[in-house]
Amino acid sequence: MGVKLKSLIISERKEIDDIKGSKIAVDGMNVLFQILYNPIQMQKKLPDTFYLDSTRRVITHLYGWMQKIKYFYKHQILPIVVFDGKPDPFKRLSTKDYARDFLAVEKMYKDCIDKGEKALAKRHALSRSYMFMNCVHESKILLEACGIPVLMAPSEAEAQCVSLQQQGLVDYVLSNDYDVLLFGATKVIRKLTFQSRKKIKGKWTIYKPEIEILDGPANLKRLGINLHQLIDLSILLGNDYFSGIAGIGSKKALESLEYYGSIEKMLLSHPNRFSGLSINKLHKIRNLFLNPENIKISELSFKTFNESKLHELLLKDHSLNPEKVKRNIVSLHALHDKVCKKKNLSHPQSAQKVFPPFNKHLQRRLDRAKKKRNLPDLPSLSFTSADHL
Repeated sequence: MGVKLKSLIISERKEIDDIKGSKIAVDGMNVLFQILYNPIQMQKKLPDTFYLDSTRRVITHLYGWMQKIKYFYKHQILPIVVFDGKPDPFKRLSTKDYARDFLAVEKMYKDCIDKGEKALAKRHALSRSYMFMNCVHESKILLEACGIPVLMAPSEAEAQCVSLQQQGLVDYVLSNDYDVLLFGATKVIRKLTFQSRKKIKGKWTIYKPEIEILDGPANLKRLGINLHQLIDLSILLGNDYFSGIAGIGSKKALESLEYYGSIEKMLLSHPNRFSGLSINKLHKIRNLFLNPENIKISELSFKTFNESKLHELLLKDHSLNPEKVKRNIVSLHALHDKVCKKKNLSHPQSAQKVFPPFNKHLQRRLDRAKKKRNLPDLPSLSFTSADHL
């Protein structure tokens, strides 16, 4: 959901070259949502459009991530992608066991594919219980195969990203949600786009992409509040753990905090306005932001580029266009090695290259040859396992 702080927080516009060579912690769920769902379509309430493979599964996320990885490497940006773990029971939007639903729908989808019922398989593949969780799972595999560290947060990905920044392992946190400021983020990147042209009055115009950078401490100083009061402000406006107080906007909420100093004093003065918020609940919400559950890491290690794993995911599993896949893999591999060389990153030797023939009629022969060759097991990407959801 995200807290509505847009009218209070000031950002600074910079060019993409200004963060060249930086390490950034990426909120994986946030970026994946941007890849899958077009904001213009959502604003106009148009139906979602996805790219599908021959098995009726969504592949939009695969091409979307590959495009972003290319641009990260081109600008020598080293990302670590963090995905949400188990949501806190207190979070008001978590009401389902998504992992259990995913496994159940996945079984129904595979049964439909085996029976040749493509229409029903497509319905299962595009269902909410299956599609997003499958995209998350495949995103982890793709990112690790491209040499990018993937981390499963114990709970909130945003909190884990901020923890990496506080440990000095990354320079920026990449997220479009203002929630990262509530966890204590200092430097936040919003609206990171690598697009270098746009259409103005029917003509394509070349321009340098810009990004928005939020300075957490500077915004708190400008507003005249501290981190505790910013969390109280989010409670008044509404966040993932509380729906907010009706009739209070951002300006009025800030003025109330300046006058009373804390929500406790507001509760004493206006108990009827805060009937859904008790002192215990207030302290619980604050603690979720001030002391979130995180993983402590000593260092970041960027991994080997695993072409065989990409081949298995993109060609064997999804049967994508071999020529297009090869172009993407070759480009990604070259950029990965170039970044590692410039940054003096030591990583294991790349896994064995296995490219399929472009002739689709030879695919079966390739599969038989792979079985006969008995390829050795590939080195494991042990930063954080992406084998589980």
